[in-house]
Amino acid sequence: GEPGFAGEWLQVSLVVVGFASLFVAGAWVLTSDVLENGFGVDKDLARKAQYYSLVSIIAIPSRIILSHLTQYYQAQQHSGPSVISGLLATIVNLVVSLIVVLGYPFNGQGEGWKAAPVIPVAS
Repeated sequence: GEPGFAGEWLQVSLVVVGFASLFVAGAWVLTSDVLENGFGVDKDLARKAQYYSLVSIIAIPSRIILSHLTQYYQAQQHSGPSVISGLLATIVNLVVSLIVVLGYPFNGQGEGWKAAPVIPVAS
């Protein structure tokens, strides 16, 4: 196909999906209320889920951009950038999670669940 069309569709898709992500973020903001009132989940657990979802909202734009650029490069038959960035993100996520969340190799002196959503957002 036409390389120019792939770029145009990339831009259109980013706008449409970006707009739709506002609704997703809005739903994530309501996580605690929905879990407590709709499903009867314990308040402490619902607050932890709320924290996780609020931190995860930060990653929505970067995940949208990454997935769309991956599709764009694959449409151009350039899979190298997406393979390399995916591999690097996975390695960074694993190593930083081991250190920060679990505290390895520091005798388990990690931050625990509070750091868990921060690591994928950062990587």
